[in-house]
Amino acid sequence: SNAMNIQSELEFKFAHYLINNAVEASFCLGDNWQFLYVNDATCRMTEYSREQLLSMNLQDIDVDFALHDWEEIRQKNNYTFKTRYRSQSGRIFLVEMSLTFLEDQERRFSCVFVREKS
Repeated sequence: SNAMNIQSELEFKFAHYLINNAVEASFCLGDNWQFLYVNDATCRMTEYSREQLLSMNLQDIDVDFALHDWEEIRQKNNYTFKTRYRSQSGRIFLVEMSLTFLEDQERRFSCVFVREKS
């Protein structure tokens, strides 16, 4: 029904607005850890533009990427851990990453919230 479409469109707009204006960096990653979606806070934190990030993957900013046991992490629905990111200007900083895995018929992806740790 048309009312349903309007409802889901509104929900999408609200979700999009909330995610983009969230203080917390959040992004979605595809199967090969490529960025599928990034919010404004992620751009501010990493100093990359949205366009740049969408052509990159997590390995490009996560200094400790190779140290994580990604197979083990993928086994869990939710996983929170600390790692270090490198911003575009070369600043290295500690973050806490919380991943939630989702899948539909053909893809598996993850939604991530990131907090900088002092």
